[in-house]
Parts: sequence; structure tokens; C-alpha cells
Amino acid sequence: MRRGSPSLWVAAFLVTGLLTACGGGGGGGPAPTPTPSPLVSVCGGPVTSTPTTCLSVSPTVVPVGGTITLTVGLSDLEGDVNALCLGLARLGSTPVIVCDVIVPRRSLINERASVDLRLVNDVGVPLPAGLYRLAIDWGDAAGHVSNVATADFEIR
Repeated sequence: MRRGSPSLWVAAFLVTGLLTACGGGGGGGPAPTPTPSPLVSVCGGPVTSTPTTCLSVSPTVVPVGGTITLTVGLSDLEGDVNALCLGLARLGSTPVIVCDVIVPRRSLINERASVDLRLVNDVGVPLPAGLYRLAIDWGDAAGHVSNVATADFEIR
């Protein structure tokens, strides 16, 4: 398991806590029709046993030393998501992917969470101007791996 920038890990911890500790995300009473339709993921498509994720950042242009808001969506039918991987790199370079083990919820996950992230390196120095890409994916106890969701932003 690799570790990365504390700023990135603070964001990961907060997003993971929001997505894995909150209540259900579905399940109310019986379906109103004889043939229930599949539950729709917050990221689009059906909720399945393979985790699905989506990611956005706002604003997409920030000043040096600025802050972005990460919004992460996650769905997983069994809620057995037990790994989170994040990467951040300047466009055109290879990101350092940082993965960590997380405690699975063990119940349906289908929600979004947002967290603010100050754009600094691991010693608190602001990231330099440039174009960046943030990537996220999740793994579960059954060995399924989500899609890799990415979001680009610019530091000026």
C-alpha cells in the first residue's frame, strides 16, 4: 500500500467516511409494479455488484494555493467496498496512485459526497500552476474493481 500527499489523504478519508458510514441509499417498501425496475446508480446505469464511481471538481480553474470541491459518487449493491485508490498528476505525466484499505459498510451504497481539498503538496507548499487530472477507483471484497473516474482542473 502506498501513501501520498496528506492533503489528498485527508480528502480520501472524508469522502470514504461519508460514503461508507452513512445510511442505506435505497430499500423502501415493495415495488409499485409487479416487475421492479433496477435501482439507478447516482453515477448512471444500474447499481450492481461491481462498484461504480463518478467524480467532479469545482471550480475547474483555481489560483495557486486554492481549493477545489471534490464530489464523488459511489454505488455498490452489497456495500462490500474495501479499497480506495486515488491519483493526482499534471496532465501528460504518470500519477502516483495511492491505495488504502477501508472498512466496508456491508449494505447498499448509492450516494454522493463532497469535500473541499486545498491544492498543496505533502509539506503544505501550494501545487504549481498547470493542468492536473485527479483519478479515483474502488475495489470490493469480491475482487470487483470500479471504473476509473477522472476530473481535470487547472491551477493558474
